[in-house]
Amino acid sequence: MPSSHHIVVVGGGVAGLAIASKLPRTAGRTPMAVTLIDREPAYVYKPMLHAIAAGTSDFSQQETNYIAQARDRHFVFHPGELKGIDRDAQRLRLGPLMIGGRSIVPERTISYDTLILATGSQANDFGTPGVQQYCHMVDSRSQALDLNREIRTRMLESLAASSTLSIAVVGGGATGVELTAELIELTQIAAYYGATGLPSQVKVKLVESGPQLLTAFPQRVAVAARLYAPPHHNGGLGSENASVLLAARERAQAEPIGQSSSSEEVARYSRIAMDSGWRCAGGPKSGETSWLGL
Repeated sequence: MPSSHHIVVVGGGVAGLAIASKLPRTAGRTPMAVTLIDREPAYVYKPMLHAIAAGTSDFSQQETNYIAQARDRHFVFHPGELKGIDRDAQRLRLGPLMIGGRSIVPERTISYDTLILATGSQANDFGTPGVQQYCHMVDSRSQALDLNREIRTRMLESLAASSTLSIAVVGGGATGVELTAELIELTQIAAYYGATGLPSQVKVKLVESGPQLLTAFPQRVAVAARLYAPPHHNGGLGSENASVLLAARERAQAEPIGQSSSSEEVARYSRIAMDSGWRCAGGPKSGETSWLGL
């Protein structure tokens, strides 16, 4: 009996997960083994990451667990980050699996007959100084959760100190506009549950390098976005708690919270970065973003 043809899919995004899920069902009589590799434990639809980052959506209700999906669709899931490819030997090198700073699984290799790279994309910082050192990216599930923890911590600090928390969302595309709206709504939800002062303490500024928001959409959509107001909120993106800065290209800097009354926290999300006077949330982001964009 011939050995199974081993297909390895690197990247469990919308394309990689679909391929790994469907290939075993199309094999017919051809012996086939499918392995999916991703450094995340679960898949989250990328357009939902902004809601997870803001904390207005429960990530556990938005994700597809890779292990459960592998069981249902008859493929094998290997958690890990791709570190190298030996094309001659047809082997992949995966980095060690780290949890809480501990190495749970050592570095290992996986052989393949056919390799599919579905590693997706990551935000373009356009070479703007300071972005890589100081700004939060939200290209993955773990990055969205990291930013959510940072936002919750900053809001608690702001409440305890009765200080202003300024958040800058960089990029006026669909994700940036939606994230800004979700952050405004988050303060309203917190106020409903007792943090009554939070809406007046949190200021969100949406920064876009172009002349209008949502440049890929009809102008009427951009106008509607400026007027949008979440439920129980008395203003849109141009309200007291949220503002829009257009035609701005700036430099990212870092400044500890409470250092000055003008300090700004930048939630790096989309297409441009910050300049004079604007600063990023909390200094260096946790972990390194791989060129693979997983």
